[in-house]
Amino acid sequence: MKKINLKTRPGFKLKLFLFVFFALSAIFPIQASYAATYQGTARAIVQIGRVSSNCPQGWATTGSITQGPMGHTSHGEPPVLIGSGELEAIDIGTPIGTPVYATVSGRVTENFKNKGSDLDQRITVAPNCPGLEVVYYWHLSATNVSVGDTVLFGQQIGLSGVEGTGPHTHYQFNKYKDRSYSISDPPHVPVSIPRYCDPTPCGITITSAP
Repeated sequence: MKKINLKTRPGFKLKLFLFVFFALSAIFPIQASYAATYQGTARAIVQIGRVSSNCPQGWATTGSITQGPMGHTSHGEPPVLIGSGELEAIDIGTPIGTPVYATVSGRVTENFKNKGSDLDQRITVAPNCPGLEVVYYWHLSATNVSVGDTVLFGQQIGLSGVEGTGPHTHYQFNKYKDRSYSISDPPHVPVSIPRYCDPTPCGITITSAP
């Protein structure tokens, strides 16, 4: 009986392996739990280095940034008493009545008038974003969402108002009572925002939102 020389048949080993593999797969199917685990792992690997579509992106409104994260007027030193005393937030100076948009999809958990003021209404949204618990839109002259509503990215949620130093919208996101989740750099906002700017040298004009 002539002995077959596998080396003389290119690809024969691979073809033989595939034939045996598929034959055994038909007889002993891969367990569903294993397949699901593998698929989930593959998805996780694909997402590494990318920002989830469930996380904030873009600007909440148009105007000019008048205070960056840790700005001394209200984002830096006390009376800001939460966490280390530094606020991961930006102020966007804009005329009263400018449309304000949701920068992330989520559920409205708060909608109230600060100190009863119609020009300082405040909305809190809870997104499905890893490591992030709340997104704030403050100093609104009007709102069109209620607690319990689901808002979608790009949806208009209100109109800008006024508080403290003048007409502006306060935009912030972080873990609850923890300001460590940075708002100052892309991809959460389109361009980097100088820390401590208040109001100069912020130098950023926003012409479209979100």
